[in-house]
Amino acid sequence: MNSISGTSFRKNLSSVLNTVENDHVPYLIKRKNHKNIILLTEEEYESTKETLYL
Repeated sequence: MNSISGTSFRKNLSSVLNTVENDHVPYLIKRKNHKNIILLTEEEYESTKETLYL
């Protein structure tokens, strides 16, 4: 999993989204004074959700 600051994420939005989509690499988006966010494809999310359900 890669990590990136919120500011860098905004500056590199297209590149980060392409990496998540094409390389199946989730990103941890670190935000000051807010909860961090995990970014992954819908397919990866559904797969993880299904695995946790089992």
